[in-house]
Amino acid sequence: MLIELFSKYSLPIKKNYGDFVRNNFLDIDKRLFTLYENYTLLDNNFPRPILTFLGVHYNSNLIVNIEEFVNLKLLYISQLVRDVLAIHDDIIDEDHMKFNSETLPFSLSRLDNKSIRTMQKKGKDLALLFGDYIFPVIYKLVCELNIDCAKKIKLIEAINRIFTKTNLGQVNELLLEEKSLDKIHERDILDLYNQKAADYCYAFPFELGLIYSSASPALIKTCRDVLIQIGCCSQVVNDVEGIFSDSFNNERETLSDLLYLRRTYLLVKLRHTTNNEKIVNLLSKKTLTLRQAEYIKDYMKKERLIDKVLIDIQSICNILKKQIAELNVGDVVKEYFIDLINIRVLNNLKKVTKNS
Repeated sequence: MLIELFSKYSLPIKKNYGDFVRNNFLDIDKRLFTLYENYTLLDNNFPRPILTFLGVHYNSNLIVNIEEFVNLKLLYISQLVRDVLAIHDDIIDEDHMKFNSETLPFSLSRLDNKSIRTMQKKGKDLALLFGDYIFPVIYKLVCELNIDCAKKIKLIEAINRIFTKTNLGQVNELLLEEKSLDKIHERDILDLYNQKAADYCYAFPFELGLIYSSASPALIKTCRDVLIQIGCCSQVVNDVEGIFSDSFNNERETLSDLLYLRRTYLLVKLRHTTNNEKIVNLLSKKTLTLRQAEYIKDYMKKERLIDKVLIDIQSICNILKKQIAELNVGDVVKEYFIDLINIRVLNNLKKVTKNS
């Protein structure tokens, strides 16, 4: 179902969203706009708008034609929220690449000098200000929707909730860096992923559609809980992809999580499953050299750490599949959620275990 819906929905969403962006950012410097346009259109599949559209038609047993939907702007909200939060995240993590392309703060750092290879203050400042510029565009979208005021208020409440929750998650992530890995548990990391990414990437987009279609508060909560758990598992996959990108045939910048010893599920799992004195010593440092990071990566392969992670995530996913079967939603949504688990989460982890 996931592949089928991507094939059916992604292209029309990209076309319409692209037109929207080009018509609503006319007062921004052309160079900045061009870089932002490239950035926001990077993810060709547009999974967040698709989740919103599925939320609108949550009780359908058949695939609905997206061209007949009159409130397409509803679908753009989650994409713009993603941009604001992703820009913040890229600045904090100083990520240079995503989806095999430059992040916005890095490309803005190179605006006047393409030879620059590090993120610059000017690039970070421009990206941050651009993210702030997007905020009122999001609320303007809600105001322009052809729905009653009560639903608009609920949408705004959902947007405010997700910004508050995600930003607090970013704060808590930074504070967690001061805590030693042996004092952190896997559940702590999953809770962090819930705060800083899982909700806004998975639950929030679907919730927008449910609000639009007047779904009950109970159903919204149940679906949110399921999607947050899927999102947490997906974040674990992101950790794995960042370190073992060679298993995914992509050029994503790797080892930054290891170089800066970010508090990830993988590192916490490693710390709690090893007595190797050298590894324990390396994990107690503030940062690592590239050689030390590569040593830890090789040790992860040798000890088959991803196999252990897969066992954890498989257990969570088995419970999720039972919960999805009981959801009061249509067959399309159920199949899509199951595909998120199988394709996005489990299959990607198995790629690494197979190649390790």
